[in-house]
Amino acid sequence: MAHVVVRYDKKVHLSSIQSIERKTFPKSESMWESIDSEARKPHCTLLVVEGEDRTVIGYILFATQRQEGAKISKLAVRADRRHQGVATALLQSAISLLRVAKMSVVSLHVDVHRDHAVGLYTKFGFRVDRLIAGYYGPDRDAYFMCLSL
Repeated sequence: MAHVVVRYDKKVHLSSIQSIERKTFPKSESMWESIDSEARKPHCTLLVVEGEDRTVIGYILFATQRQEGAKISKLAVRADRRHQGVATALLQSAISLLRVAKMSVVSLHVDVHRDHAVGLYTKFGFRVDRLIAGYYGPDRDAYFMCLSL
């Protein structure tokens, strides 16, 4: 299945993104109330994959933090569309844009128990830089992962 990655359009995409955000992440991690304001910040990019009806089936939010580096804040896919290449298309698109922008590294945090996410990032060449105990709360650790571009 081909995936079209497009830039965020609030009128078309916001409610779909908020729905995915609420269903995917625990309340303490969810950005469903702030994703629009985050996407509009300078140096932030929100890419989406649309379904046939123009609803969002996946999205990635990333920011260039300084001239040489970037950070992925969110990558999520609607539950019924997982394992169909949507996250791969989003990550490929983001990395391509970051390379064009001459970023030298991209980083992210991921819950150590999100095995599919860790596997996806590893497939793209991300490496665990360190374990951060309690990053998401008590007994919820994160890997800080980096990819040299």
